[in-house]
Amino acid sequence: MPDLSRITLVPNRPGWHAAKLVEECGIVRPPVDQGRIMERLKLKLREFLYREYPGMTDWDDDNPEEVAFLKPSEQRIYVHKNTFHTRKRMSIFHECGHYYLPWHRGVDYLCDERRLSPLVKEQLERQAFEFATSVIMPRRMFVDDMLSLPLGLDAVNQLRRRYEASYLAAAIWYAKVHPGRCLFFCMGPAHERTMDASGKPRTSEHLKKTRLDGPDIQNSRPTQLGLPLRAVPGLVIIRKKDRPKTGRHLVVHYSFPSPRFGTFIRKGVEVWEGTRLYGLWLKAQSERGVVTSTIPMTDFGPSFWDHRYFVKVDCRSYADHEDNRTILGLLSLPDRQRTWKI
Repeated sequence: MPDLSRITLVPNRPGWHAAKLVEECGIVRPPVDQGRIMERLKLKLREFLYREYPGMTDWDDDNPEEVAFLKPSEQRIYVHKNTFHTRKRMSIFHECGHYYLPWHRGVDYLCDERRLSPLVKEQLERQAFEFATSVIMPRRMFVDDMLSLPLGLDAVNQLRRRYEASYLAAAIWYAKVHPGRCLFFCMGPAHERTMDASGKPRTSEHLKKTRLDGPDIQNSRPTQLGLPLRAVPGLVIIRKKDRPKTGRHLVVHYSFPSPRFGTFIRKGVEVWEGTRLYGLWLKAQSERGVVTSTIPMTDFGPSFWDHRYFVKVDCRSYADHEDNRTILGLLSLPDRQRTWKI
């Protein structure tokens, strides 16, 4: 009979393993030393350029297919030389996650990637990203520093400099671990294919597939759960009859609420011209830094008519990889309970 006293339960959580690794390396203050993590894992690092390989040109370096990759057999991580510092750190720790997480070991991503199902690959990549985020911004340190600053995007900017993280990664992590009531979102203009020359939404048949109330949404999760459409927690639906017939609009790309925010803004929610949030987007395009205002939650559509309260919002312009002018925003509600226990 095995000695049960020697059995240790290892949680299948990337954040737990990341915290364990940071503790083993003796890191107690940010920024996390990349060299100490690599030394602990006995991994080596090599920078490369695509132009060094036959058939590759400068164009491949300007548009790299892979920023970093892991070769477990060599115990080496290869990272593109021209990558920004913050993205390079995230990519390196991402590959460290593939090497360190117990259930990721034994997978050679260069050889086995095509044999992995898309669902499994997506899960592995999400777990590696969570691991990298938890290493760059250790939860205990990050929460302590976060609560020492006023809630807002200015705090995110200070934290990302302190932890040497990208602005997006710091903002997402800020919302996910904040003990207060806040929500981080990214919003930008609707895709040009959804607008005609006058700025009015098109109504062609191919757009019906992307509607939030299309058949792919109505006939999936709510039907399987056996619940009314409006009863599904966190599902935001804007019906066609509630949409304005004309006018320009913005689209929410993604959002990350804190555990206590109380609601969720689904990808694809439309914000129409004439709302306070639309005006704030216009203002953020012409001003530098953070723009602060107060907006009603109904700016996110009729689905929030049951939430007739105003929220504080910080916005700043942000150019994404497609050079579309988007804004990053942080919604927050007054909250006296800001204690945090892990």
